Amino acid sequence: MTNIALPQFHPVPTTNVDPALSREAESVRRALGRIAPEAGGQVRSSAKREALARLNEAFVRGLAYNRDGEGALPVEETAYEYARRLIELLPIDVPVPEIYPEPDGDLAIEWDLGTRRVLSISVSRDGTLNYAGLFGRRKLHGVEFLGDRIPPAIWIALTELVRPER
Repeated sequence: MTNIALPQFHPVPTTNVDPALSREAESVRRALGRIAPEAGGQVRSSAKREALARLNEAFVRGLAYNRDGEGALPVEETAYEYARRLIELLPIDVPVPEIYPEPDGDLAIEWDLGTRRVLSISVSRDGTLNYAGLFGRRKLHGVEFLGDRIPPAIWIALTELVRPER
C-alpha cells in the first residue's frame, strides 16, 4: 500500500485574486498568515483552544473597515497579539469567553455566566486592558496593562467570575 502525503489545509488562496477584492483579500491573507494556531503547541486545555479559535475568528471578522456601516475601524494586529497573550495566561478553570471585534479596533473578551456574573475585558493595540465586572452586588472596573502576567486586579475579577455561587 502506498501512502500519499496530502498538503496541509491552508485557508489562504494560492491563486490570483479578483482585483476587485485584492486589497481586502491581501489583508486577510496577511492576517491568517500571522495567526498562531495554538501558540506553538503550548495550549493544553480544550477551553483555551476554543478561546483561541474564537479569537482568530473575531480577528478575521474585524479586519474589514466600516464592517458595521458606522465607520468601525479594523482590528489592530497588536490588539490580537495582546488578546492572544491574555488568553494563554488564563487559568484552565476559566470558561471559554465570547470574543468579538469592537468598533474602535480593539478586541472584547467577555464572560456572561448568568445573573450578575459578568466580566468584560477590552484589549487595545498597546496592551491596555479596560475591564468591568459584575459579581452579585460587587462591581469591579478599571484599566490595567498586560505585561508577562495577568494584572492582579483582573486576576481578582477572574477569581470572582469562577467562584461558585453562594
